[in-house]
Order: sequence, then structure tokens, then C-alpha cells
Amino acid sequence: MCGRYVLGPATDNYWVDLRGFLDTLGVRYNVAPTSTVGILRHGSDGREAAAVRWGLIPSWAKDTKIAYSTINARSESVAEKPAFRAAFKRRRCMVFADGYYEWTGPKGDKQPHYIQLAGGEPMLFFGLWESWKGPPGEPLDEPLETCTIITTSANEQLAEIHDRMPSIAACDAEEIDLWLDPEFEDAEHLKSLLGPSDLEFTTTKVSRYVNKVGNEGAECLEPMDEDS
Repeated sequence: MCGRYVLGPATDNYWVDLRGFLDTLGVRYNVAPTSTVGILRHGSDGREAAAVRWGLIPSWAKDTKIAYSTINARSESVAEKPAFRAAFKRRRCMVFADGYYEWTGPKGDKQPHYIQLAGGEPMLFFGLWESWKGPPGEPLDEPLETCTIITTSANEQLAEIHDRMPSIAACDAEEIDLWLDPEFEDAEHLKSLLGPSDLEFTTTKVSRYVNKVGNEGAECLEPMDEDS
């Protein structure tokens, strides 16, 4: 799964047209569900960056409560599951991140691990987005845009930490444009993009400070003191 991640400063590793947008989101070390996140999607003039809420709310939802169970969508069932299948057909996106957290250990004493690409490059998670107009009979003044992060089985390197990982793009422009294109409807080909990444990762045990959702700042990434 992917339940917490990091959005660092905009660097030269990001496409130049996204850096200004990322600066508006700010550096965040403990991005959590229901917070505002950055996505890349298809717009009227091609790629479009947007700020949306994490936790997908399908158009038919009666309220926002479903968002807590839709922060992730499993790649194996994303094309068929009612909450995601409409978005999978027409509203696919990429979610910006610099790395993500995963936990090991017993309940009450969870050890967080920070996972990032070995070269330090930013990540692009495969995702979906939706626009929710509000509960029946009570339309919102402005539709609420939300997203989910797609997950897949973990690759061999990361499986010892968790059996799931985000579906991560290899930053191939053609592959990304295909994923974002709402006119492309080959579900099997799209699902083939979502498997475990063969990219190289680094994993670091970090401070338990990050375990609390409300904690923020660079302290979240401080390596754990093995002697403490």
C-alpha cells in the first residue's frame, strides 16, 4: 500500500513546466490521506498539473466517507472495481512524489522506512482522479476533485518491507502520455504498465516522529539511531 509519502522541492529532475506548480504545493515530509496533493493529467492543451484531494470519491458517492478506503487502488482489480472503473477508463493521472514510507514491526512499535529511487530522482505514481459534485440533492458550489494511488505487488527488493508498493512509472514520456490519454481504451495494455517496478531503490529506517500524521518537517526523514 501507500499511505504516506514525501513531496520535496521542485528540482531539475522534474519537467520544467511543472516546477512552478510544485513550488505552490510546498515541501511536505508527511503527506497523508485527505490532504491536497499534486497530479499530472490530460487537459485541453495536453498535460495539465492540478491540486486535488487524496482519497478518491466516485461520482455516485453519497458522502465523502468513502475517501478513507480509496486512497489506494489495487492494480489487479482497478479496471473492474465499482469505485474506480469509470476513472480508469477516462480519468487517469500521475501523482507527484519524491519517496514514500512503509512500516514494519508490531502494532504500537512500528518502524518507518523511507523508500526512494536509488538515484534520488522524483517518482511518478500511477493514479486515477475523479470529480464529485456533492451528495444527491445537495450539489457543491464547486466540484471536489480527488485522486487515488494505484498499488501493485512489491518487487523482490522491497518485499521484505511490505508485500505491496505503488505502481511507479519509469518516467518514459510516451508511456506516461499513453496512460493520461482518455481516448486510449486498451485496458489490458494499461494494466500491463502497473506491475512491480524494476527500478533500483534505497530504503532507510527513519525516525518514528513520522508515525504521527500531524508531524511535519525534515525531522521525519532523520535516519533512525540504531544504538537508541
